[in-house]
Amino acid sequence: VEVTNSGPSGWADTSGWKLVELYRVGGVDAEGLGAEELVDPQSVALDAAGGVYVADQKPAVIKQFGPDGGYIRSFGREGGGPGEFKVAFIAAAPGVLALHDPSASRTSVFDSSGVFIRSWPSSCCYWSSILVSRDALIYVPTSGPAGNFGESNDSYFLRYRLDGTLVDTMRIAGPSRTSEQQYWTLT
Repeated sequence: VEVTNSGPSGWADTSGWKLVELYRVGGVDAEGLGAEELVDPQSVALDAAGGVYVADQKPAVIKQFGPDGGYIRSFGREGGGPGEFKVAFIAAAPGVLALHDPSASRTSVFDSSGVFIRSWPSSCCYWSSILVSRDALIYVPTSGPAGNFGESNDSYFLRYRLDGTLVDTMRIAGPSRTSEQQYWTLT
């Protein structure tokens, strides 16, 4: 998206919009590096109570912060066993955190205190965010059916229950391709 303005910006005074820091997540303690430090954050999830979960990749771990931004705990770890992952795309549902690791073709569920509950084989190699719906279905991106019956710009998701049961595959049709490129003009 490109927005241009050839005229004055109109932000000469300070009574307009302001950027205000509500709280800070991560950081360092008095000794240097703390457990709450974020080195390479890859995915973020918010729970209904305002808690923040961050999937850090160096090392692979989930860091949990409270609604005030204070560090609570880390859980999970790098590896291929139960509760372990190499890459984490996360989403929060009431009382649980869903995690998809596309490098291991696996989806896992942890409770809100970081205890591993279960995992199951799922979609491989599709490096994109996951979602959890209001009815607690986990949406894991996938490449779609063999032969890809839709347009190449369609999106596909495997939908799972929290117990790992596959519900269905959902296709979201993308815009039709035309020989003309489409543009938006903002004035």
